[in-house]
Amino acid sequence: MTIRFEWDPAKTSTTVRIDSDVLAWLRAQGRGYQTRINAILRREMLAALKREE
Repeated sequence: MTIRFEWDPAKTSTTVRIDSDVLAWLRAQGRGYQTRINAILRREMLAALKREE
């Protein structure tokens, strides 16, 4: 999954608590697990915004 933007959204460092099995699954997919977390969250955010329309 690739999401492309005309601009790069600003990144903010934060701490979140993620279930250990979810994190293990993401890490097992290889490098870039934080990018995948962000992509999953963005997809859900966009879907929620679309439902609000």
